[in-house]
Amino acid sequence: MTKKLLFLLVVLMGMVYSVAMAQDRKVSGTVKDSKGEPLPGVSIREAGTSNGTASDVSGKFSLTLKGANPVLELTFLGYAKTTIKVDNRSDYSIVMQSDAQQLKDVVITGYEQKKRKTLTTSVTRLDAEEIQNIPAASVVNLLQGRVAGLSVVNNGGMPGVGAPVFIRGNASVASSFNDDRIFSDPLFVVDGIQVPADRASAKGFTANALGTGNSPISWLNPNDIESIDVLKDAAAAAVYGSRGANGVIIIKTKTAKTGKPKIDLRAYNGINFAPSLFPILGGKSEREAKVDIWNRFAPYDARMSGMPIQMTDSLNPFFNNSTDWQSMYFQTGRIQNYDASISAGNEMGNYRIGGGYYSEDGIVINTGFKRYTANFTGRLLPNKKTTIVMQTYLGRTDRSRGNSKNGQGVSSQGIWSIPSSTYMIPDKSPYGGGMLDAYKLNRDKNFTNTVNSSLQLMYAFTPEIIFTSTGSLSYANDKRDYFFASVANNNSSDAGQYNALSNGYTWTNQLSWNHYTPNNDHNFGAFLVQEFNKNTIEVTQIDAKGGSSDLIQIVQGFSPSRTVTKTGYGANATSSVLGKVNYGYREKYLIDASIRADGSSKLSPNKRWGYFPTVSAAWRIAEEQWVKDNLTWLNEAKVRLSWGKTANQYVENFASVSSLNGNAGGFNEPSYSYVSSYGGSKVAIQNFNQMQNLDLQWEYSDQTNLGLELTALKGRISLIADLYQRYTEGGTYDEQLPTSSGYSIIKRNGIDMLNKGFELTLSVNVLDPKSAVSWTTRFMLARNTSQVAKLPNNNRPFMLDNVTMVKVGSAPYGFVFMVNDGVWQSNSEVPVDPFTGKKLFFDYGYLPYREGAPRFVDLNGDYKINDLNGDGAREVNDRTWVGDPTPKIDGGWVNTVSWKGFTLDMMFNFRWGVKVVNSALQRYWNSTKVTGGYNPNYTTFDYFNGNSLDWGGIPPMSEFDIYGFAPGDRGGKDARFPTLDYWTGSIQTFWNIYDYKSAFVEDASFLRLKNVMLSYNLPSKFLKRFGIERVMAYGNTENVFIITKYSGRDPEAIEFPSGYDRGRNYPLSRKMTLGLNVTF
Repeated sequence: MTKKLLFLLVVLMGMVYSVAMAQDRKVSGTVKDSKGEPLPGVSIREAGTSNGTASDVSGKFSLTLKGANPVLELTFLGYAKTTIKVDNRSDYSIVMQSDAQQLKDVVITGYEQKKRKTLTTSVTRLDAEEIQNIPAASVVNLLQGRVAGLSVVNNGGMPGVGAPVFIRGNASVASSFNDDRIFSDPLFVVDGIQVPADRASAKGFTANALGTGNSPISWLNPNDIESIDVLKDAAAAAVYGSRGANGVIIIKTKTAKTGKPKIDLRAYNGINFAPSLFPILGGKSEREAKVDIWNRFAPYDARMSGMPIQMTDSLNPFFNNSTDWQSMYFQTGRIQNYDASISAGNEMGNYRIGGGYYSEDGIVINTGFKRYTANFTGRLLPNKKTTIVMQTYLGRTDRSRGNSKNGQGVSSQGIWSIPSSTYMIPDKSPYGGGMLDAYKLNRDKNFTNTVNSSLQLMYAFTPEIIFTSTGSLSYANDKRDYFFASVANNNSSDAGQYNALSNGYTWTNQLSWNHYTPNNDHNFGAFLVQEFNKNTIEVTQIDAKGGSSDLIQIVQGFSPSRTVTKTGYGANATSSVLGKVNYGYREKYLIDASIRADGSSKLSPNKRWGYFPTVSAAWRIAEEQWVKDNLTWLNEAKVRLSWGKTANQYVENFASVSSLNGNAGGFNEPSYSYVSSYGGSKVAIQNFNQMQNLDLQWEYSDQTNLGLELTALKGRISLIADLYQRYTEGGTYDEQLPTSSGYSIIKRNGIDMLNKGFELTLSVNVLDPKSAVSWTTRFMLARNTSQVAKLPNNNRPFMLDNVTMVKVGSAPYGFVFMVNDGVWQSNSEVPVDPFTGKKLFFDYGYLPYREGAPRFVDLNGDYKINDLNGDGAREVNDRTWVGDPTPKIDGGWVNTVSWKGFTLDMMFNFRWGVKVVNSALQRYWNSTKVTGGYNPNYTTFDYFNGNSLDWGGIPPMSEFDIYGFAPGDRGGKDARFPTLDYWTGSIQTFWNIYDYKSAFVEDASFLRLKNVMLSYNLPSKFLKRFGIERVMAYGNTENVFIITKYSGRDPEAIEFPSGYDRGRNYPLSRKMTLGLNVTF
């Protein structure tokens, strides 16, 4: 019996010992990727507990297990979650498989990365692969139509030029189209570095906008981008405080990878085509059209008794040509791009080095863009707790902006200035060839050098508590150098130089905590950020006039008495504190809250600090058991609700304090007849300019967002929808002060804006996943309504120019025109002025005319102008709101079709509900000359009315609905435009074609096939024989075709936000390229 009891005791003790050993068992191992490279920093947890560790720089780990039947869970960004059941082994070699989809499902929301399924705010990630290998001088142009709610206005095709960008509409109102506040640009963040929207412009020192005008991120190579995240609602963007009020675009460039050295080479070449030019009658057709016009009007004017020689001497070789003057200044340009990068790494760290070159010849001669880039990313892992990251991006851009004084090239002069086609062809005539030579003498170039660099230190006190300190520097040197020859500039040569030096640095310290409870039911997270940012800008500008010779083309060669030097300096600093907390229960119920405080030097001490709270929540309905049981086809269903307050610093440096204005009479232009003198020397006068306003405060915005996300049929269909409303109050404006105050202006708060709308993104995998052909399509649509909600002076409307009004209840900028109601068909229809008893006339009725002459309303075929105010007259008081250039709906449609190694990508973008003033058409006709003068010392586009050698070009009148010229009813009862009226005191211009009438307001809605790319990836098995990882060949075409009712050249290439198409914006070109990507 004693022996039996002793045996049972030994067995029992052995069982207890074995259980204890099982609960406290220690395991170790190594984690590698599919290529056998170690993975440092992998999270390794014992399932169902908080017990965990992380792999070291060699991928090794060790962990003491606490429970029975333990299971290891391994997670790492970019890799599929791996589960390992622990058996009797003590050492494990674990291989993790990469998961590209997981990378797409992780987004950067500012100071943190989050899984898409746990987001409570409106954030959209754009796959960088979509925009790579597409020729573009700026990343901004590639974003158009690819993200719902993100609008890019490509209002000109000049390579490298900046384009307005809006997230959820324009939320600003300015007092003029030259005001910096005219656009509400979002904040760009590149690798954590905040990039100003327009670093080349010295705020408050624009000097007639002499800055470079480049896109703010034109220095960035699109092929270097890894991901783009767009933060749209306030709860997402408010973590950036006062700089995130208009949304945030976060760009992350490609980083180093662990493994053996990888070399990536990319190259493409192509051509740049000019679009269709304006239709112009040439040669015989032009002469016959002008003879017809002459014969119509000659009976009414004695000065038109005999036709000029241009109409009668058709055999004269000087007058019987057919020259297309437009084509002289356009060209087919070349596009080329070359990129190279190398990356490698091991357990101690990794690196990536890259460089690139891009060149694009503009379609207008003497325009173009070049970009040179070099970048380095390095990551050091000195121990398992410390990570050091270094990033540097160098960029240089050279832009030739065209040889005209306003920087838009030949196109800026407008089609209305084109001369007759019948002159001797340019290369055989001094009157033609001299024009082109004079244009080529001009010079206008930009040069920008940028450096963006950061150094980051990360230290993990525990796997849950991490401290990060980051210092970053943003440097830019923007230059502009121009010269305008006297033969092309009213007999006076001009030269100038502009130099702006911008510096910005930011220091950010962040402490983060992330905790999961046992069984992963509860997740708590928080972080605290302290940040300081300072920006400075120094500007020097030199203008010179009246050079002694066109061979002297730099300011140093001009007379000091005709040279003006201006300098400017600006500085601002922001100190910030940010705190954020989040909680999740089983990743089903989610809530986030944050608050940021910013103190800005731009505002007075008593208004300096602004506070920006946010709160957001989400419910993942598809995680409910009752949904899983009944709606098995539904993979994801999430409802989001967020609210946040943000603010703007839309004021210049030193905006709240008094300022002086250095003036000298005509000091802004070198004309010094009014310059004061002191002691016999000319001096500048210092006048009071801006009165201080210590109550000037932040421009605050409240935004609410309701979102819905659905995924069904195993991810084949997904839908993201958002409803939002943003109210912005306290927008700043310049109030004019009476002379008696001694000041010119004072800055005040007083303009409110309301933005509301919805966004929709629908993604579908159209074909069965088992099919040999795959087709994915993504449709994006956004509807935004921007309204002025409040104006100063009891909501009194004001005019930005003669035709653009800002008023409460309407879009920020709208047209106020006379309303046309067709064309009078007879004199009997024309009303009688109740005050004079005579037939009514319009603007130009005061000009002399002969009874019976075909002028305004004295003959049939003139405008019907509605008498809107009922006073019996048709005049300026009858103007009314007739539309605005803000689109009601815009969006895009992206399609990808793949079969074996072939892939076809097609991208459409569209815009609906846009109104545009086709001023180019009006000026086109108004400048049609029957006779005129020509000065060989002027360029093609400069005229004076002295001799009878020159007459202007003429459009094909029959193509337009002009009364008496178009065939059939288009020239009769259905005429859109009145008959031509040559009379303005001379006999050249048809002035009743006047653009302040609604007849010239057109619908500029469009659908454009923006981009088509066909690519082929060579089989990987074949490439492995040569040690090559990937080879892709492709062809790309941009701006393939457009569908629109707009009668102008391009409904998109207009002046924005004025909404005028004067025919002088740089046209959008068609690009065709062939490229090759190789990875070793």
